[in-house]
Amino acid sequence: MKRQRGAVGVMAAFSIILLLGVIGLAVDAGYLFYCQKRLQTATDAAALAGAVDLWTNSFATAQANAKAYTAGQGNNSMPPGVTVSAATITGLQLTNAQLPASGAVSKYNAIQVAQQATVPLTFASVFGFKSIQIAASSKAAAGGAGGPAKYNVMIILDTTASMNTTDSNCPGPKKQSLSRLQCAQQAAMTLLTNLTNAGDNVGLMVFPPVAGSSKETDFSCGSSQQSIASSYSAVATGVVTSGATYQVSGLASGFLKNGAANTGSSIVQALGGGSCGGIQAIGGWVRSTLKPLLRRRRHC
Repeated sequence: MKRQRGAVGVMAAFSIILLLGVIGLAVDAGYLFYCQKRLQTATDAAALAGAVDLWTNSFATAQANAKAYTAGQGNNSMPPGVTVSAATITGLQLTNAQLPASGAVSKYNAIQVAQQATVPLTFASVFGFKSIQIAASSKAAAGGAGGPAKYNVMIILDTTASMNTTDSNCPGPKKQSLSRLQCAQQAAMTLLTNLTNAGDNVGLMVFPPVAGSSKETDFSCGSSQQSIASSYSAVATGVVTSGATYQVSGLASGFLKNGAANTGSSIVQALGGGSCGGIQAIGGWVRSTLKPLLRRRRHC
């Protein structure tokens, strides 16, 4: 009986030790899971912080903001004793993203942040495991969900004959005199290049309306463009008739390339940012004693 009691005592002692070991490992595993979640959350936030700057700033700025977040408030969310290594931040050019990398100042439309951390262990250290390394990685694209609402801006320019007169209060970049229409085009170009939201849509309309079949004259300057008539006329009445339109360029993005005006964009070309002068003040109907005279618009 004494031998049996002794054997039971030994087994109970081993069982308690084993149970404590399992409990200790479970505690360490839970702590590792907790640290992993905190590290992943901080990495996700750092990627979002960097992605905000990809569209309007250099990649160095986006990278610096992401690093500042990981080194500052991001890593401060980790428990005491956890050591986080320096983050690795990489710019990405995704082909399946909503916003093209070619339109971003940084030349990237996404960013990836990767971090590693060393987590000290408590109970597992008894078995020789002093610490373990965990890792987290996150990608964020420019203009992703949660960003500012996208703008849909329609610019309307007056192209009546009075817009051909000189505006003495609006000098050009070389201090040259500009017409009222050129001044309006210059202001519209300033608006385009200062829109900060990735994916904003901008369109262009004119008054009076023009013949729809030849509206491409406003932005088609090369021989490779669609063949169109050399001139076209304004619509005779205030009501748009069949084949006429006020719209020169529909709502679209793509007017920026690497933070500057994209000369391949129809709206940029129509505003004088391409190889031709863009839209012109075609005038409207002028009444005389005989008949209305239509001012014709010439190819740019």
